[in-house]
Amino acid sequence: MKFGLPTLITVSCLIYAMPSALCQSVSRHFISNGFRPVIASDGTGNLHVAFESYGKGKDVTDIYYTTSADLGAHWSKPYNLSETLGVSKHAAIAVEKSGAVDVVWADSNEEGKMPEIFFSRSSSVTHTWSAPMNISSTPGVSSEPALAIGPDDSLNIVWSEREILDTGMEIFYVSSTDGGKTWSPPRSISKTIGLSAAPTISASTDGVLYTAWSDTPSEETNPDIFYCQSQHGIWTKVVNISKSGGFSAQPSIAGNKGKVFLTWSDSSKRKPSSEIWLAVGGTVEKFDRVLDASGTTGSASRPRLAARGDDLALVWTEVKSEGTQPGIRGIASSDNGETFTKSFDISTFKDHCRNPDSTIQAGYLCTVWEEASGKDEGSLNIGLINLSRLEKGKVLPVDSKLYQGSGTR
Repeated sequence: MKFGLPTLITVSCLIYAMPSALCQSVSRHFISNGFRPVIASDGTGNLHVAFESYGKGKDVTDIYYTTSADLGAHWSKPYNLSETLGVSKHAAIAVEKSGAVDVVWADSNEEGKMPEIFFSRSSSVTHTWSAPMNISSTPGVSSEPALAIGPDDSLNIVWSEREILDTGMEIFYVSSTDGGKTWSPPRSISKTIGLSAAPTISASTDGVLYTAWSDTPSEETNPDIFYCQSQHGIWTKVVNISKSGGFSAQPSIAGNKGKVFLTWSDSSKRKPSSEIWLAVGGTVEKFDRVLDASGTTGSASRPRLAARGDDLALVWTEVKSEGTQPGIRGIASSDNGETFTKSFDISTFKDHCRNPDSTIQAGYLCTVWEEASGKDEGSLNIGLINLSRLEKGKVLPVDSKLYQGSGTR
């Protein structure tokens, strides 16, 4: 839905002044109109953001890109990547080791129907964007793409696919080893009878791909979180990770230094309110522990993971209690998920905040989110949190009764 007033994009710098308290001073820098942002960082300190926005005189959204070389203090003029007659949405962004930036999104025809998955790349040499390329080219409905860069700079993309005459949905996968010039044929990796949606994907430094999605098993009404992995092009059997009695949705995954972290929102403990669960495992198919990551009395949703080196962070949208505005909270780890900080406010719950995404850069957690004030004036903000100043050493609770995800199909 289009905002009633102009949508602003700004940058907020939220720095911890002491281990247990968040400094409330916020510095915001206008970028552009937009919402539903995603963020990535590279090895030289640059931040890269893609987002949806209404082009001048248009009633449908395009995908825009902007970058910052100083941790969000200044941003480049947003560039329209899609500029199509249809609806462009669900952007995903990643950066190759070479510094090339890759963006994928779903793009429909003029009527807003039959979307396909499109790709564009900006090389580290020319810094110009390639013409959008249709990489799905299926007769069905392609949506919700996710993107991961392998250690060899391979591009790995998953999305949700619905056949025209079929009520089911599958997770499709394609890859490219030449910077997106050519792509493998789309293939289904979920192969379930239910509705497979909201895929997420991550690549480890040893080349293993990890992917998860929300799936409604046969004769089930509530979705669970399903998972599989791939090495040398061979995908493992699908595993139902959550198997909960509630509603499991919105997964995010990160493979980091010999571990796999998989998070999702789950309503099993306090229906209809949801919490954030975090499953931790090695690089095998079975996760060995699940953590109650949010530990909130409110309702938490849309978690997103970020990892770099020993640093790991998890952010989410939270509504503290009925009638309050949603805000952005998070936890962080400096020992690759062994212990975590207490949860902390990122947006400070000042306005209506949602749709967070994160990256870790130069020892800072960089979180971008969508924000709308009481006047329906939206903005995209980036909060910068100094990870070295966060309180260390808390072990998150493990509840074995919540976790049954050891079966395979």
